[in-house]
Amino acid sequence: MKRWAALGVVLALAAPARADETQPEPLYSKEAAALIVGGTWFAVGTWAYFAWFYDTPRLNDPIYTLEGFGKDTYAGGADKLGHAWASYALTRLTTKALVYGGWRRWPSSLVAAGVKLAFSTFSEIEDSYVYQFEFGDVIANVTGAILGVAMENVPALDRWLDFRLEYFPSGDFRAASDLDFAQDYTGQSYLLALHLGAPTIANEPTWSPRRFVDLVVGFQARNYKPAPRDMADQREQSLFVGLAVDFQGILRAVFDDTPGRGAGETAFDLLAVPYTTLRVGETSR
Repeated sequence: MKRWAALGVVLALAAPARADETQPEPLYSKEAAALIVGGTWFAVGTWAYFAWFYDTPRLNDPIYTLEGFGKDTYAGGADKLGHAWASYALTRLTTKALVYGGWRRWPSSLVAAGVKLAFSTFSEIEDSYVYQFEFGDVIANVTGAILGVAMENVPALDRWLDFRLEYFPSGDFRAASDLDFAQDYTGQSYLLALHLGAPTIANEPTWSPRRFVDLVVGFQARNYKPAPRDMADQREQSLFVGLAVDFQGILRAVFDDTPGRGAGETAFDLLAVPYTTLRVGETSR
């Protein structure tokens, strides 16, 4: 136990050193940051309650399962990437909200990850009485939170990679008029993007093409959920590689380094603009 405690102290002292070099000037007070985070998570919790649990029949006993990316699973694996991405995105956004209030980045990222995992675990427990407690979801949540903490505290990693959601509401989802867009897996694609200009970005000319192109690996699962209206539409999982527009590079080339540009870069770090990826290779089943 003492060894683990000593390791925790070393990490707490050493790990944030690199990240704190990028500590921005506060935009508001620490109290305002706490209110922003609290209000945001209250809104997320309210939406989740009405989208997932309100007026939903409950089971007498909890159900526990372990799923992966099998072709016959509930969402073809897209739900696992959805859990990972949501955990990653909310960890990063909560961290930024605290950091711009003057809180240090490293402890802020740990608080953000802890809040997200507590929320996810509680939701999964509640879901065990509605649908199932899925251990794969828990693994995905933890993975996403760890990646979010790493990206916030290791600037070099953040310069190289993005983990993005590309989303355009599917026809089946629009027809259903459902509140739960998070489970519109047919409309979602998940992208891991490598910035081609990252190794030499500081020395690249402002309008070098490498600043505006990313190499991406993506995954999607179609016609799993929502259930397709046309039963002839077959379920399909796809893994692809391609080239995508790096909108962060465009923002850096056009605008000065301001909080507004930073907000835009954060948005494009997490979200991909639909139809801006050129697929050059794909395999499906």
